[in-house]
Amino acid sequence: MANVISPEQLRAWSREMNVRLVCTASATIIFISTMAALALLPAYIDVRADVAALTAFRDVSVSSATTTPSVDAGALSQANKRLAAITITSGEQRIADAIALMIDIRPNGARIQSFVYTQGDKVSTLDITGTITDRSLLKGYAETLRGRDLFATTLVPLASLAGSDSGEFSLSVTGNF
Repeated sequence: MANVISPEQLRAWSREMNVRLVCTASATIIFISTMAALALLPAYIDVRADVAALTAFRDVSVSSATTTPSVDAGALSQANKRLAAITITSGEQRIADAIALMIDIRPNGARIQSFVYTQGDKVSTLDITGTITDRSLLKGYAETLRGRDLFATTLVPLASLAGSDSGEFSLSVTGNF
């Protein structure tokens, strides 16, 4: 049995098939890469936005730690504007009111770093951590919080009152919020 195609035609046909295979594989890889990029784009944008927000918060925290109270008030005003942009449901409104009250009545030497909210069956707890320049300010802050109707109890751990060199403190308030 003899070949119908000559060796030169067979080589030309083989080269043509190889070129088609390479082009098809390249087009497939480009298509899959494009689809993967489009699928990951929303997550990338979300991560970049979070990084930008955290960087801005860090810059505000660092600048407020080293500047005058007027800059601290500006940072607080900016944070309040961001909070106002978020819609709050009625159950979360009482938590937001409690946090806003705690921020508003804090002494000048206190910097609040975090809030941790724990919801209970009848009573909820809001834990605060931060730094304070003078321990007597912490005692006065706790007394001021005790005087508010929103808070049932205000607890200051003994370690916070005894103090550390860094001025860190923690405070826990309970109430129906």
